[in-house]
Parts: sequence; C-alpha cells; structure tokens
Amino acid sequence: MAASNTPFPCFKMAGDNQHDIDIYTEDLRDYCVIQNWYDSSKETEAQRWTRPDKAIACLRVSLPPAARAIIYKYSLGLSDEDQKKPHLVIDALKPVVQLVN
Repeated sequence: MAASNTPFPCFKMAGDNQHDIDIYTEDLRDYCVIQNWYDSSKETEAQRWTRPDKAIACLRVSLPPAARAIIYKYSLGLSDEDQKKPHLVIDALKPVVQLVN
C-alpha cells in the first residue's frame, strides 16, 4: 500500500478546550473519511466507523502525551469493549481535555 499524503490529525491545544477538541474531532473524522475508515452515510455513529481499530490507533497516536497517559492509566472509565469504539472514546475524551490544558 502506498503512503498517504493526507495530513495526519494532530490535537493542538490553543487554550480554548472546547474549540480544541471540536477541531481535533473534525480533523480526525476527516482523516478517517479519506482513509475509508468513516462513512457518514451510515445510520448510527457506531456504524459510521467502518474501521474502528484503525481510527482508534490514529486517535491515540495523535493525542498529546498527557492525554494519552490519562487514557492508558484510567481507560476513560470505559469498558475494554467500549475503548475500541471511536465515538465513545471521543465522547469520554472531552472532559479529559480540561485536565491536560
């Protein structure tokens, strides 16, 4: 498989926590659409993540180290199964941003 020239999403903390997570979520979703890992035509958010394993890997590596540390230490309060669902991880991640900024 050829390397993609698609810009990789990056969580940037500019001081406005809500705006930062919203922009990151949008960038992550756009990246996943380009990679065919997200299909907005599906009925539910869970179904839209067509390659949740790849999306989760992308999500984790694109977070700042402090946010990753919280995820690995506390699992965001999610079950092992829910930690594999990007939409649930994103929802659980939103309050964590308040802690790392």
